[in-house]
Amino acid sequence: MLLVLSFLFFMLLGLPLFGVIGLASIISMIGMPFPMEFIPQNLYTGMDQFPLIATIGFVMAGFLMEPAGITGEIIEVAKKAVGNIRGGLAMVTILACMIFAALSGSGPATTAAIGSIMIPGMIAAGYRKDDAAAVSATGGTLGILIPPSNPMI
Repeated sequence: MLLVLSFLFFMLLGLPLFGVIGLASIISMIGMPFPMEFIPQNLYTGMDQFPLIATIGFVMAGFLMEPAGITGEIIEVAKKAVGNIRGGLAMVTILACMIFAALSGSGPATTAAIGSIMIPGMIAAGYRKDDAAAVSATGGTLGILIPPSNPMI
């Protein structure tokens, strides 16, 4: 009950959601009768998970592939496949995201690496900003469908 009341109180004060959740949790833990030594132990065991480490590695791999020129090569391959079809730039973005997702395994890394190159190119070709961002974000979701993806790990 204390958790719900403190949550509502901090929400009515207009605090950001992360602050509301954190403060309500701290207040409810102080009011409960259990040893406070459990808190750091639970924090450590919550962070000691292999998929969290793999996610960071995949995102880092995505950001390293971009300056190395790998993303540019992926885009060139996709352009040769479907670049001359109407709406081909959007298809190139999806194909490049598919190939990049197969290499990196991470949706956010795919969206960041391919989107940073393709979104300005799509805008210059006449696509609206919203459409270009939506195509890149949709292509980034392929990262969970193609192995080695984070959910598979």
